[in-house]
Amino acid sequence: MDEGLIRDQLVGVLQTIQRESGYGEVPISRNTCPLDDLENFDSKIAPVAITLLTAATGIPIPNRKNIFVSKDGRQRLTIDQIVEEVCKLPQEGA
Repeated sequence: MDEGLIRDQLVGVLQTIQRESGYGEVPISRNTCPLDDLENFDSKIAPVAITLLTAATGIPIPNRKNIFVSKDGRQRLTIDQIVEEVCKLPQEGA
Protein backbone atom coordinates (compact mmCIF):
# COMPACT_ATOMS: atom_id res chain seq x y z
CA MET A 1 0.00 0.00 0.00
CA ASP A 2 1.12 3.54 -0.72
CA GLU A 3 2.81 5.43 2.15
CA GLY A 4 0.76 8.54 1.46
CA LEU A 5 -2.47 6.60 1.75
CA ILE A 6 -1.39 4.93 4.98
CA ARG A 7 -0.34 8.32 6.37
CA ASP A 8 -3.72 9.82 5.45
CA GLN A 9 -5.55 6.90 7.05
CA LEU A 10 -3.43 7.11 10.22
CA VAL A 11 -3.95 10.86 10.56
CA GLY A 12 -7.68 10.38 9.98
CA VAL A 13 -7.88 7.69 12.67
CA LEU A 14 -5.99 9.85 15.16
CA GLN A 15 -8.10 12.93 14.40
CA THR A 16 -11.28 10.90 14.83
CA ILE A 17 -10.11 9.56 18.19
CA GLN A 18 -9.15 13.06 19.39
CA ARG A 19 -12.44 14.57 18.23
CA GLU A 20 -14.60 11.77 19.67
CA SER A 21 -12.67 11.96 22.94
CA GLY A 22 -13.67 15.61 23.24
CA TYR A 23 -10.32 17.19 22.37
CA GLY A 24 -11.47 18.78 19.13
CA GLU A 25 -9.53 19.09 15.91
CA VAL A 26 -5.80 18.85 16.42
CA PRO A 27 -3.26 19.54 13.68
CA ILE A 28 -1.30 16.38 12.98
CA SER A 29 1.81 16.53 10.81
CA ARG A 30 4.41 14.03 9.66
CA ASN A 31 6.50 14.92 12.72
CA THR A 32 3.69 14.56 15.25
CA CYS A 33 4.41 11.95 17.91
CA PRO A 34 0.98 10.71 19.01
CA LEU A 35 2.18 9.52 22.42
CA ASP A 36 3.79 12.90 23.15
CA ASP A 37 1.71 15.38 21.18
CA LEU A 38 -1.90 14.20 21.38
CA GLU A 39 -3.85 14.85 24.54
CA ASN A 40 -4.46 11.72 26.61
CA PHE A 41 -3.22 9.43 23.82
CA ASP A 42 -1.64 6.57 25.73
CA SER A 43 -1.25 2.80 25.92
CA LYS A 44 -4.99 2.41 26.53
CA ILE A 45 -5.95 4.34 23.39
CA ALA A 46 -3.19 2.98 21.12
CA PRO A 47 -4.85 -0.45 20.61
CA VAL A 48 -8.05 1.27 19.50
CA ALA A 49 -6.10 3.33 16.98
CA ILE A 50 -4.31 0.21 15.73
CA THR A 51 -7.62 -1.63 15.27
CA LEU A 52 -9.11 1.33 13.39
CA LEU A 53 -6.01 1.64 11.22
CA THR A 54 -6.15 -2.07 10.38
CA ALA A 55 -9.79 -1.67 9.34
CA ALA A 56 -9.02 1.44 7.27
CA THR A 57 -5.99 0.05 5.44
CA GLY A 58 -6.66 -3.67 5.35
CA ILE A 59 -3.12 -4.25 6.63
CA PRO A 60 -3.20 -6.73 9.50
CA ILE A 61 -1.27 -5.45 12.51
CA PRO A 62 -0.52 -8.21 15.01
CA ASN A 63 -1.91 -7.80 18.54
CA ARG A 64 1.61 -7.88 19.97
CA LYS A 65 2.77 -5.04 17.71
CA ASN A 66 2.67 -1.51 19.12
CA ILE A 67 3.21 0.69 16.09
CA PHE A 68 3.57 3.79 18.25
CA VAL A 69 6.91 2.80 19.79
CA SER A 70 10.18 1.39 18.45
CA LYS A 71 10.83 -2.36 18.55
CA ASP A 72 12.86 -2.02 21.74
CA GLY A 73 10.15 0.15 23.30
CA ARG A 74 12.54 3.00 24.04
CA GLN A 75 11.47 5.53 21.42
CA ARG A 76 8.06 7.01 20.79
CA LEU A 77 7.52 7.21 17.03
CA THR A 78 6.36 10.06 14.81
CA ILE A 79 3.69 9.73 12.13
CA ASP A 80 6.32 9.18 9.41
CA GLN A 81 8.11 6.54 11.49
CA ILE A 82 4.82 4.77 12.20
CA VAL A 83 3.94 4.77 8.49
CA GLU A 84 7.35 3.30 7.69
CA GLU A 85 6.77 0.48 10.19
CA VAL A 86 3.26 -0.24 8.91
CA CYS A 87 4.55 -0.40 5.32
CA LYS A 88 7.00 -3.12 6.38
CA LEU A 89 4.28 -5.35 7.87
CA PRO A 90 2.99 -6.99 4.68
CA GLN A 91 6.56 -7.92 3.69
CA GLU A 92 7.28 -9.33 7.15
CA GLY A 93 4.17 -11.49 6.94
CA ALA A 94 2.73 -9.48 9.82
